[in-house]
Amino acid sequence: GNTVVVFLRGHEAYLRTGPHYDFEHYKQLVHEITKAFCGISKEVLEIKEQLHQDFDRPDLSKHIDKLQIKEKEKLELTAKLQLAKQNAQDHPEDEDFQEKVL
Repeated sequence: GNTVVVFLRGHEAYLRTGPHYDFEHYKQLVHEITKAFCGISKEVLEIKEQLHQDFDRPDLSKHIDKLQIKEKEKLELTAKLQLAKQNAQDHPEDEDFQEKVL
């Protein structure tokens, strides 16, 4: 959960650098977030393996799979929302953009 909050706050800060966006700084943030998610994924895989083999609970392992899919969807939606917010900010005259995201 915390990693997504850091991502959202970082994007809000990035939007404040418009119209000449500080993309390098934001790119670094995205890189850090990606690294954090990779670390989390590795830990989750280890937990899944333990549940499956050591505790003989493949049912719990499946629940973790579902959670991971939901987290991935949440991250993708977050990225889409961020793009929409930037478009709305870059096109204040376009009421369509404003209604959709602000």
